[in-house]
Amino acid sequence: MAFRSLIDCGDLVLGFGRDGNTGGVTLAMVPTSHRAALSRAADASEPSVKGEPVVHIALLGEVGPEDRAQGRSMLNGSTTAALHFVDQRVQESAEGVWVETDLQADGLLAVTQRTDWTAGDRAVRARTVVKYVSSVPLDLTMVTSFCLSGLSPFPGRGRAGNLVVHRLRSAWSSEAKLVSETLEDMHLEPAWVDNVATIERFGQVGTMPVRGFAPFVA
Repeated sequence: MAFRSLIDCGDLVLGFGRDGNTGGVTLAMVPTSHRAALSRAADASEPSVKGEPVVHIALLGEVGPEDRAQGRSMLNGSTTAALHFVDQRVQESAEGVWVETDLQADGLLAVTQRTDWTAGDRAVRARTVVKYVSSVPLDLTMVTSFCLSGLSPFPGRGRAGNLVVHRLRSAWSSEAKLVSETLEDMHLEPAWVDNVATIERFGQVGTMPVRGFAPFVA
């Protein structure tokens, strides 16, 4: 069962974390200039870099999320908490890098998350494959290929006004309007306690290609 903590992808570093108690796997992506912080976090009992579960997944009827997020999010539910590490494969070449991480929720699901980087690109691609291994029918209600969270993964670095979110407001056939807001304007700054989730939901709803905001964020 191979496991790599740090994997370089051009000017990005993928930092995988593994919980020694639950077997869960987290992922943080940071610029190469912060690689040393990821290296320290890999061996620390209190990591200085906050990762996100590499896959979030939800089943109908599961225990919902904590952090006062019920009704607003399906992240961090009981099925996500049940996923544990099985195996990891890494291939590095002149053309790029791919990483496949296998997880399993015993008796329910087998999950493979894959992250690809092509040499020269300034971003990575992510996808998730889910296989049913349950003997009873299951209703899958949500699965992520990636999760945009922890916009500043380094505690104390999210200074007021320092992070701006760009979205495209539009409708059926109108031209998009760029909307740029700080995290504070969107009420997404961290709470004074560490157990309250702040969430902004947007995206395509129904059959229209765009309704409210295009499925884009930067």
